[in-house]
Amino acid sequence: MDNKKIDSKKRHLSPEKQQMYYKQLNYPRSWKNFDRPSATVSITVNKLFTKYYELIIDNDNYKLPLCDNMFIEEPWEINDLKLIKKNLNEMKSRLNDYNLMEWQYHTRKRNQAGDVQWRLRRDISPEFLTQAWCKFYENVSSFPLVPDVSISNEKFKSLHLCEAPGAFIASLNHWLKLNSPNIKWNWIGTTLNPHYEGNSLSTMIKDDRFILHTMNNWYFGVDNTGDLMKLNNLDGLIERVGDDVMLVTADGSINCMDSPDEQELVVSHLHYCETIAALNILNIGGSYLLKLFTIFEHQTICLIYLLSCTFKRIIFNKPVTSKEGNSEIYLICLDFKGQNFISLYINKLRYYYEKQSKFTMFRLQDIPNSFLQQLIQISEFFKSHQCEVISNNIRTFKTNDNDWEIKKIRRSVADNFIRIYKLNKLDNEKQIIGNNVAQSHCETLDSKFSHESYNNRKKKEYISPIQRLTIISEELHSIITSDEIQFNYQFTDKLEDIKITLGLSYEIIQSSRFCITKLLKAFNSTFEIQKELSIVIDYPFIEQTNKYIEENKNDDTKFLLFQYTTMANNNLIIKNLYDTLKTLKKNNELILIGYSLLSQFNVGLLYLLAHTFDNIIMKTNDYLGCIIKLSNFNNNEYIIDYFKIIFDTSNSIEQNKQTILSVVPIKELCDCKMYHSLMQINHWIIKKFIEHNLIHAKKLY
Repeated sequence: MDNKKIDSKKRHLSPEKQQMYYKQLNYPRSWKNFDRPSATVSITVNKLFTKYYELIIDNDNYKLPLCDNMFIEEPWEINDLKLIKKNLNEMKSRLNDYNLMEWQYHTRKRNQAGDVQWRLRRDISPEFLTQAWCKFYENVSSFPLVPDVSISNEKFKSLHLCEAPGAFIASLNHWLKLNSPNIKWNWIGTTLNPHYEGNSLSTMIKDDRFILHTMNNWYFGVDNTGDLMKLNNLDGLIERVGDDVMLVTADGSINCMDSPDEQELVVSHLHYCETIAALNILNIGGSYLLKLFTIFEHQTICLIYLLSCTFKRIIFNKPVTSKEGNSEIYLICLDFKGQNFISLYINKLRYYYEKQSKFTMFRLQDIPNSFLQQLIQISEFFKSHQCEVISNNIRTFKTNDNDWEIKKIRRSVADNFIRIYKLNKLDNEKQIIGNNVAQSHCETLDSKFSHESYNNRKKKEYISPIQRLTIISEELHSIITSDEIQFNYQFTDKLEDIKITLGLSYEIIQSSRFCITKLLKAFNSTFEIQKELSIVIDYPFIEQTNKYIEENKNDDTKFLLFQYTTMANNNLIIKNLYDTLKTLKKNNELILIGYSLLSQFNVGLLYLLAHTFDNIIMKTNDYLGCIIKLSNFNNNEYIIDYFKIIFDTSNSIEQNKQTILSVVPIKELCDCKMYHSLMQINHWIIKKFIEHNLIHAKKLY
């Protein structure tokens, strides 16, 4: 209700009646009074900032068993934990019919820490502010994740596992600049490579704005996938980071939308790999921060026991800025006992690094009962908080119950966050990349979450292929594309920043920096439906392609023909392009039909080609997709020589499961003037391809 309207209504009332009037409206007398939290609000806020539990470690009894007694016992269960899991899943199952978008809107509105981010953005302006930024800042401010010895020595090295998009790193920088400004800090990040097209959409965070500007600090493994769960990538990481690492953070997760009741099991082996990596890398006295979910399964229990024996302090923390209704908690492990302490066990632990053992890490008899009893208490503690929040959110769905109370709490939480953690603004030069994140030309393509209810998603698993194709086509209507697209560019600058990057070969383009996630997922699904229906559509259409060539052929024009597909064959593409380039004469024209613009390899080659022709025109066509005309070949020897190097490299690696991933750094491609044009063309081609498939499938079935 508008303040002025309220004031006009209450002017004639006595002070006592005015107070009663505001009480009936559930509206604060003034925003000044609104800022004063009541005793109830203060108690609630204090509880939000104290959702942690420190494990009492019994040094006499908490000991690792003999190596021979590890990974030999069948999986076991703890009945009390099994019951807590059952109760939690029963509560979570009540959400199965809620539309995800509506539910997320409701829970965001009732999130008691919901004002923290906008207050930080307004008053502090942190670099790369996200919810992860806030959660890490809480953890590092509340517990000595940066060891005292590093602060006193003014030298600190950290490693950040599964770190995309990089908010932990930006948050740590902010904390260090405020609390230990003279420290010399060296950091390395690793994550699933957001530019490796063989990584599936569901496993990656696609926001690469921070990564693009700090590429020298990132390591994506010997195969450039960034997959930490491969042993050769772990060994490469150990070599890359070297000694003296005093903090390892592990913020990894796996999309569990289709199995929310088994989130812990789905992510358990990732947590194992993160932990073994930390134990292989950390220096004595170092800290380890691990994102966990629930603590019900033997895999998690054993992992925590392993850490309880190798670190001197273990704390479970639910940051106030962690979403209240989820199971996320952070395990804070302090004062590592060192490589010598764990050396006898490392080889045994590494043996099960890539392939999870079917046996449990520790026999139940080797884990002290006092440890198990503490885990039961911890699980009940966090489960109770989570269930209370979910229950309250269900109760208030479609209502405005306690709206003003929530607003008071949100404001008080934001005030306390800034005050407790002593947050202040950083000068731009003290940030890692400053304003470059906001100024990035690249699109943020992360859109992997469905807005449907869980039950509706499950129902779709049983519909026919044509029904699925129809739904895919209908869902893409909201993505606006022009009826026809044409772009014209000239590249006269000399290319300086070119580099061949090798990596693990892949068959299917599962992610792309040149297409929004939703469309690429639809494109791949369409090929799967084609296979189910045993239909094949050549796109570009062969008849129309032949007609176009016949109408445009002359002695000065060369044609190269391709088919749109998600299958990658980088070696064949470079061979065709290089062989054609060798036949071109000055001022010739090269026309590419059906040339895919989804991979950084293909886009990089086109970018190189554009620098050895005077002009490039890209034009869409209903039946041909995109026609790319490269006019007036200028025989740029520098570019032609580089094509020869690419061709020779491609031939030399073809037999060892490697491929050329890129020939121009991804940042150069994302910053080039035709980047947005390529995005539009890909969106247009995919929508048109799906339309043709739907029409063809309906004719046949």
